[in-house]
Amino acid sequence: MYTLPFDLALIQSSLREARKDGWLLLGNKENNPIAKKALGGGAFLSRRFALWIPLEGAPTLLVHRIESRSLPPFDIPVLTYTGFVQWRKHLSQVVGGKSLLLEWHPLGEISYLSLIDGGVVDLLRELGCTLHSSADLAQHHFLLWNEKQMECHQLVARELTHVVHETFQRIRQTPPGGVDEKGVQQWMMDSFLARGIETDHPPIVAVDAHAGDPHYVPPKEGSSLLGADFVLLIDLWGCHPGPHQTYGDITWMARRGQIPEEADRAFHTILQARDAGILALETSFSENRFLPGNEVDRIVRGVVERSGFGSSFTHRTGHSLGVHGGHGLAAQIDSYEAEDRRLIESGWAGTIEPGIYCPQLGWGVRTEIDVVMHPGPIVTTPRQTEWVVI
Repeated sequence: MYTLPFDLALIQSSLREARKDGWLLLGNKENNPIAKKALGGGAFLSRRFALWIPLEGAPTLLVHRIESRSLPPFDIPVLTYTGFVQWRKHLSQVVGGKSLLLEWHPLGEISYLSLIDGGVVDLLRELGCTLHSSADLAQHHFLLWNEKQMECHQLVARELTHVVHETFQRIRQTPPGGVDEKGVQQWMMDSFLARGIETDHPPIVAVDAHAGDPHYVPPKEGSSLLGADFVLLIDLWGCHPGPHQTYGDITWMARRGQIPEEADRAFHTILQARDAGILALETSFSENRFLPGNEVDRIVRGVVERSGFGSSFTHRTGHSLGVHGGHGLAAQIDSYEAEDRRLIESGWAGTIEPGIYCPQLGWGVRTEIDVVMHPGPIVTTPRQTEWVVI
C-alpha cells in the first residue's frame, strides 16, 4: 500500500491555524512541482490530476481513468475521470463551495507561487470556491531542506569557491588581452566537469560595462578581452547530482590595474549591505523570531540607498536556492520585484546578493553569499571582504 510522503496531521494542523477547508494541489505533468512532490515518486501521470487535502479526514486523489491501473495501490480514495465534464463534476463534488489553498497568488505577484492557470482559477470560482495562496504552507511542508540536502549544498558550495579562486589564479597567469570572457567561462565549465558539478547554465563572466548587466551572457564570438585595467564579475552556481542534490550560488568581484573610484565605493557599499542583511537574520533569530523576506530586502536595500546608489540596485536582494536549478520556490529576499512576506525560517536556504550596476559608466558590482537556516542563519560560503586583485 502506497502512503503519500507527507505528515497529514501536520498539514491539517496548519489548515486549522489558517482557518481553511483544505488544500487543493493541482498538477499537469511538470507544471506544479509542489503538487508533484506531495504526490511522491509512486505515480507517473501524463494527464492532469488533483490531490485534495481536507481539514479533516483522508485526502482524495483524482486522476484520468487510463492511468488509474498503473498507479500503486494508494491508501486514500482515488476518483477517476475520462473527459472535462467528469473532471469538473468530481471537482465540484470534492471542493465545491470550499475555502481552499492553491498554488496561486493574487494578481500573480509572486511568480514562483503562481502555478495554476487562469482557466482553472475561473473554474474553481464558478464552483463557488474561495481561493487563497498556499505560499506559507507550501514552503513549510514541501520547500524547506532536510539535513542531507544541506550537507550536499555545503559540499558543492566549497567546490564552487575552489573553482572561482582557481579561475582568478589562471587569469593572473595569462597576459593582459590573452583571454576573453567566453574563454574564462569555458575554463570554469571544464573545472565543473572535472569536479562533477552540474549546472543549468554556464557561469556569468562579465568585464567592465558588461558587469553592469546583471545577467550578461558572453557571446560565442566577440566577447570582451581581459585587458590591463578591468572590473570583473564572476557568478557561478551548480550542484552535485544525486538523490539529495541542492545548489550553491556565489558571485565574486576582481580588478586589475586602475578602476573608477565610484566603482570601488559601490563595491564596499554592497559589502556593507550584505553584512547588514546577515546581521538582521542573526539578531532576529537571537530574539526567537524569523524575518520575512521583504523585510530583509528593505534592510539591505536601505544601505545601498543611503549611499546614493539606490536607483542602480535593480533586482531583489536574494533568492532561495533550488534543487534542479539555482533558484528555488521558497521565500525570496524581495520587496522590490514583489513583496514576498514568507518567513526566512529554519530549513530555508538562499542567497544574499546586492548589486550596483552602472553600465553607462563602464562598470557594475555584485557580491553573493549563500545562507542556510539551520536552525538559525549559517553563512556557507566565504564572505568577500576586498577586491580580488589580479
